[in-house]
Amino acid sequence: MGKMGRWVLITVVALLAALAVGVAMLHVAVNRWLASEEFRAWASREVSRALGVEGEFLPPRWSQASVYSDGFFGKGSPGSGMSSIRADQVRAQFSPRGFFEGVWRLDSLQAGRVSIDLGDGEATRMGKTGDAVAMSPGVPSAPGLGESAATHGARGAGVGRRSRGGGGGWRFSLPWLPRRFEMRRARVDSFDLRWPAGEGKVGSISGTVVEARPAAGAWEFHGKGGTLRHPGVPAMAIGEFRVRLDWPALYITSADLNLKEGGAGAVSLSGEAVFSGQRPIDLNVRADGLPIAQFLQGDWRARLDGRLAGTARFRGPTRGEGELTAEGEVRLTDGKVEALPVLDEIATLTGTREFRSFKLDRATSKVRWAGDRLSFEDVWVESLGLLRINGGIADSGGQIDGMLEVGTTEGRLKMIPGARRHVFTRDADGYVWAQPAVKVSGTRERVQEDLTPRLASGAVREVRENVGGAVRTVIDVIDSLIR
Repeated sequence: MGKMGRWVLITVVALLAALAVGVAMLHVAVNRWLASEEFRAWASREVSRALGVEGEFLPPRWSQASVYSDGFFGKGSPGSGMSSIRADQVRAQFSPRGFFEGVWRLDSLQAGRVSIDLGDGEATRMGKTGDAVAMSPGVPSAPGLGESAATHGARGAGVGRRSRGGGGGWRFSLPWLPRRFEMRRARVDSFDLRWPAGEGKVGSISGTVVEARPAAGAWEFHGKGGTLRHPGVPAMAIGEFRVRLDWPALYITSADLNLKEGGAGAVSLSGEAVFSGQRPIDLNVRADGLPIAQFLQGDWRARLDGRLAGTARFRGPTRGEGELTAEGEVRLTDGKVEALPVLDEIATLTGTREFRSFKLDRATSKVRWAGDRLSFEDVWVESLGLLRINGGIADSGGQIDGMLEVGTTEGRLKMIPGARRHVFTRDADGYVWAQPAVKVSGTRERVQEDLTPRLASGAVREVRENVGGAVRTVIDVIDSLIR
């Protein structure tokens, strides 16, 4: 090898050595920056901005292209629609190729648990039960939410500038590093969501496995498992759901629920909810085969049995002024009535047990709900050949009010003196009907009706007229004999 060749070889080796040293220094510098307060503050700031909260990550731990943090904690600002968010055991796998394309690309992001509270204020986070979800036992709370992002932001352009503060740590600022995130897939092993349900009550989803993927500027979620709870509704086991989030709009493509306890029964949901401005919730609900006893209270559980089915549409604001309303139709299948007070009275008067316990061949109604008022319209309850009831009834804060057309067959009234003559005076549709309609009033715990006293009054009138007529006949006979 000539003299020129040796110089070329020496130059190539020197360049490779310099490049290796440069790569090593860059690797050390990048690793130091990724483990620094600057990176944590920057990542906290970017994630907080995306979520619309003020929060931060606990210190990260790196292993090659994988990073782990014990958690992220965020607190929503007033009017943001989110009260708080907490993520535990967060692990991300970065794609090295994305680094050279100017982006932190996450091939996967996984969290052991994510808890979100919707709404504003302490009432939402605590609910009526007082079980705070902001912090879990055994995990340290995040100090000074939002402080790191404001205090420890990237400064200057140095690559190994020693901190002037106490502790002698390194503070890095690498402006040429990627400044934006992309994420291909996310998974949460246990997702919890809480929302205000009025009067200090809280609804929730808990223990759900969720996977998320970006789609055209939005996020698509696929979830399964867990439990849905809402005041006034039995606990439901979550089967599977598909949701699209294009903040602030949430679109529910499908969601299937099953009754968690007490037998078979299913509910499906679809619709949308917008957590900003005045756009309302618009949610469609379909129920099939739910045991009605799950929705009844007190003595009604023993008086009415069957399976509830129907559809309803819920609409209203997600927050602020106004109230959530619903309207729909319900029907009861395999229905059975036991020991209703008014029917017990009729059974006693007729001397038959047919009115004490009977099956329902039809039980349907339109339903409207707004605030504390629940009304049933176009009620149709019928046991063929025995009884039919039509009309409407409403429950306003526990106060009952309604008018019901009550019909039965003529043969059933033979044992009640005066019932056919004085009370059930109208014939139509194969039944004889109480005239006027039966008025229903009272409270949810003690429903009153005016049919029973009318039957008793009719019986008294019938006895009086019959006895009076018999006495008059006897007097007339005696008078004729004397003359």
